[in-house]
Amino acid sequence: MPVIVEPYNEDWARQFTQLKLELENILEGIEYMSIEHVGSTSVPGLAAKPVLDIDIVASNDQLPAVLAALQKPPANYLYMREAGIPGRHQLRNPQQLPVRNLYVCIQDSTSLRNHLAIRDLLRKDPILREEYGTFKLALAQSPAYHVFRGLEIHEYISEKTSMILRLLEISGSLTEEELEGIKKANRPGQRLKPIKTKNLVMRELVMDDASVMHSTGLAPTIHRAQEHLVEIVKNAGKVPRTYTEIAVLFLDPIHEGDARLIGRIGARVIDSSFDPQTDELVSGFDSSSLRQDRNVAFLYVLLDPKLHDQQLGDEAMSAFIPAIAKILGHKPASDLLSSHSSEASGTIDWDLAKIWGFRRIDESVDNRGKAVYQVEMDPRS
Repeated sequence: MPVIVEPYNEDWARQFTQLKLELENILEGIEYMSIEHVGSTSVPGLAAKPVLDIDIVASNDQLPAVLAALQKPPANYLYMREAGIPGRHQLRNPQQLPVRNLYVCIQDSTSLRNHLAIRDLLRKDPILREEYGTFKLALAQSPAYHVFRGLEIHEYISEKTSMILRLLEISGSLTEEELEGIKKANRPGQRLKPIKTKNLVMRELVMDDASVMHSTGLAPTIHRAQEHLVEIVKNAGKVPRTYTEIAVLFLDPIHEGDARLIGRIGARVIDSSFDPQTDELVSGFDSSSLRQDRNVAFLYVLLDPKLHDQQLGDEAMSAFIPAIAKILGHKPASDLLSSHSSEASGTIDWDLAKIWGFRRIDESVDNRGKAVYQVEMDPRS
């Protein structure tokens, strides 16, 4: 979803005080070190995304009890594990306001010292604070990233990395090895940039999509949507990325720039983690034909069942194939395959898809916006 950066708001400090009290009540009787306001909203005068970053500091021994309490009622946070950053356990609840990123950080971990070092440096150095705020405002407004409604969060994080590393070097709080680890953790991995077609825009899924996924019939419950998104978000940082899924949004033909989420589109490589007995995608397939290797995958599009529009699914898949081909190691030229819809049936031209090394083995298409294709991949350098 597009990144919004705002001038400093004094309400952020008051919101943290309120959230800290809530967390102290949730953790009553449980041992932990402290609750810290970190991130840009913790620095008076600094422009920031209007999302509070909060670190609960705990030892390794204290961690299990803290995590357990945060996942139970009334807190109901969803545990996202470390998500590729050792010592930083991420929890989310997109339904709670004010919006926050909650972490349980291990005492003396690189992640915690990273957060505290940047916060403390920017609080005491007005020149660096102004430079960093100006940088972020300009980045969020850069026309180079306005493929659709602005900069996406993964691009924003990637572009900020050089500035973050510079601030950490100035602070002198981390070793060269630790700085290299942070650089690696902030790489975009194999995330896809937004893809725009005639009627659609497709972008990486984020946790805030859970409620819309439920309301459009793309998930049976909000909790199930959240669980699914946790798996997608965690897999997005892996290399190779064996499970890729992005959001499909329909562009409003009247109000330019407006769009609504109508579906999910993705690719799932058949590997050891794939269970044909429980996976929702394989209901129309003979699971005995599946091979657990990187030569077979599912390409799928799941649209809002109320749409009854296979042509939109075809438009999405035709643009998705060249993008996902890059991740799977196929031919890189992204302009060879455009939308080739059949008005009669909404099918994809698979002869053209062979350009990208995909050969259809089987397919399952229904009239409720679901289309799943089992494909064999021809690996290319």
